[in-house]
Amino acid sequence: MLTKITVEAALNAELGDHLGFDKHEQTEDGQFELATTRDRAGSFEPKLVKKHQRRFTSMDDKILCLWLAENEGAKVWLNVLTELQNRGGVRDILIACVDGLNGLPDAINTAYPETHIQLCIVHMVRNSMKFVSWKDYKPVATDLKQIYQSATEEEALLALNRFMIEFEGRLVDYV
Repeated sequence: MLTKITVEAALNAELGDHLGFDKHEQTEDGQFELATTRDRAGSFEPKLVKKHQRRFTSMDDKILCLWLAENEGAKVWLNVLTELQNRGGVRDILIACVDGLNGLPDAINTAYPETHIQLCIVHMVRNSMKFVSWKDYKPVATDLKQIYQSATEEEALLALNRFMIEFEGRLVDYV
């Protein structure tokens, strides 16, 4: 990480020296440095801040919308999703990773019927850990991490098998 920061700082300094000025954007609120990414071919055309743009006027016309609600219920999310759909901003959702809020999968599927709903692994692990004894808590958490942080399906299955062997008989009701 330190190498990355150092190299980026050096490259930005080189670029500033080459251009004769630092890479800053000017707004009505003052100056700020903008770290932009570009593709190698140079074919990407950013929409929010255009290439070579020096003044960034305002976010007001760039923001789609902000929803405020008393609570975070499925009805609120159904309204948000329906409004997004009606505005033409979101035509389809392929996968929605949700946290277990009651009614949220139904709300998503009402607005976007083809969406595949998936429970968030972090929430699933957190909820399952409520049932693990304090004595087994740390080893179970460590071994579960090996499963859900696996890079491939095969790696995850091997970690799952090791987990099942390690805790065989002790966690039968929870696995």
